[in-house]
Amino acid sequence: MAAAVVTKSTTLENQLLEIVELIAIKQGDPATNPDAVNFITSYNRNNLTGQFTVALSFPSSDVIDATDGSIDVLADAVYL
Repeated sequence: MAAAVVTKSTTLENQLLEIVELIAIKQGDPATNPDAVNFITSYNRNNLTGQFTVALSFPSSDVIDATDGSIDVLADAVYL
């Protein structure tokens, strides 16, 4: 399981960019991604418009919440 990360950005949009960059680093490093799992399936920035587009997918699991019995959806950790 990867260690928790605190983002440095103050806006949600910039925090998202930070997270995408961190995922890209993790998925490109065989030491943290020995199974070669790719969350980011496309990543593009249009230099003319400044528009940033990213597509990603990741595994998740349904977990029963011990406090109220509801079902929580949690992302599965795949990076070391």
